[in-house]
Amino acid sequence: MIDGIKKGLKKYLGLIIVILIAIILYRAIESVDLKKSMEWVIVLMKPFIYGLVIAYILNPVISFFKDNLFSRLKLFYGREKAAMGVSMLLTYFLLFAIIYFMTVSILPQILSSAQGIINYLFTLLPKLRGGLSSALTEFETNNSSAGNLYEGINQTITTASDTLLNNLSNVVSTLIESTYNVASWLFNMIIGLVISVYMILNKDNLINMVKKTAYLVMSPGTYNMFGGFMNETNRTFESFFIGKAIDSLIIAFIFFCGCCFINRDYALLFACVIGITNMIPYFGPFIGGVPVVALCLLQEPYSAIWMAIFIFALQQFDGYILGPKVLGSSIGIKPLGVIFAILVGGGIFGVMGMFFGVPVFAVISKTLDGYIDSRLEKKRRALEQGENREKESAEYEQS
Repeated sequence: MIDGIKKGLKKYLGLIIVILIAIILYRAIESVDLKKSMEWVIVLMKPFIYGLVIAYILNPVISFFKDNLFSRLKLFYGREKAAMGVSMLLTYFLLFAIIYFMTVSILPQILSSAQGIINYLFTLLPKLRGGLSSALTEFETNNSSAGNLYEGINQTITTASDTLLNNLSNVVSTLIESTYNVASWLFNMIIGLVISVYMILNKDNLINMVKKTAYLVMSPGTYNMFGGFMNETNRTFESFFIGKAIDSLIIAFIFFCGCCFINRDYALLFACVIGITNMIPYFGPFIGGVPVVALCLLQEPYSAIWMAIFIFALQQFDGYILGPKVLGSSIGIKPLGVIFAILVGGGIFGVMGMFFGVPVFAVISKTLDGYIDSRLEKKRRALEQGENREKESAEYEQS
């Protein structure tokens, strides 16, 4: 009797402990603001997140230098660590050189152009208000409909002007908050750069640790599927973003050269906008083209027409000539799938969803295709085995 009770307790002791731990965790999570806790964890982990992103971006460049340049030199034969170290030094030197060039040469011009646009908009609203007031005064102001139209437009412009002027009073607090955010971002980015060095140096150890952990918690079949999924995800993201970055840089340079003949004052700012939004397939040039054309329209309507024609022609060149040459088949999905991924990703996650929607959809699509193909192959083999058995059975009966 007592032995039976002991066996029963041992049998259900593990289940009882798991239930008690689940209850304790539930009560702990219920008493804590989960959203604030997650935000605190994300803030704390930002340097590591930045480091992981930087390491992931720089790793293909380092591998390129190591495999195609230094490993082929006689000086580095049999010295993989030395080749890796020199490749890392060269890659980080190029990164800092690009950052320095953008900070010293490009960023001041962009800020100057943005400041010029803001000043232009502040001076435009009063002029627009005065011009409309004069025009509507001359246009039968005694007519009730014209008077109502005048009052409506006048009220709208007045509200917009007052809003802009009232926002000027918050400039000091906004600048302080922005300075703090920039300082925090720079601190996290510097720490992230340091962490990225250690991540790249210990890349093999980190990958092996992830593989061992996955192997412990997964069955062999699931582990193989997980490994294939991660390899496909890495290949798709790497090829897509590297290809789109090269494509966008070329498009931004071409647009800058052409914009110098259309609107020289804001050519660099417009080129940066077009280059960044071009990372979004199909819709990107048009998303960036709308504010560019709108600003040209406010300054000089004639130049806006040429700007719209130039952006449309550049998008056609990118879509039919440059894009296929640079990207090739790295996406691996049809145009309809690309449009679907952009619309769904943008609808759910906003701008970031539009940037990452295409490679994520490509990975999901390829994984689903592979799963369907494997299931169809198993079914085909089962049918063939069934047919062979039926033939063997029929032959045996005939004999």
